[in-house]
Amino acid sequence: KDVAKVELGGVFSGVPLSKLQSTEGMQEVLATAKIENMRIRLDNAGIVEKLLDMQARQMGTTRGDLVTQFNAAMPMMLNVIGNPGFQTKLAAALTAFLQDPKSLTIVAAPGAPVPVMQIIGIGQSAPQTLPDVLSVGVTAND
Repeated sequence: KDVAKVELGGVFSGVPLSKLQSTEGMQEVLATAKIENMRIRLDNAGIVEKLLDMQARQMGTTRGDLVTQFNAAMPMMLNVIGNPGFQTKLAAALTAFLQDPKSLTIVAAPGAPVPVMQIIGIGQSAPQTLPDVLSVGVTAND
């Protein structure tokens, strides 16, 4: 409770309960499962400040200066994602979170359910498009 609280949630469809209860049914589950929405939320209870303070001490600087350095480097670090629109959203949320680490929420809310097999295929062929396909949003301190 003094570290952080993490919540995971989502709505999946096309997953027959009977198939989840046997290992043989997993292929069928992958073939029929769809993601309707997902949510991951981190509520900081002190761990982020401790990690930032520890890193700042190791670098011989203050937490504020370290956060400034991280935020300045953020756009370049996020270039590996290859999705400028999502990178901008992510950078804004991470910058706000590092400046005042209260909460960070990632939500995938596609307009229509997305088959898991489609997500796997996109992850292998064009992973940079996944945030767009899943309509991923990132917010801080909400």
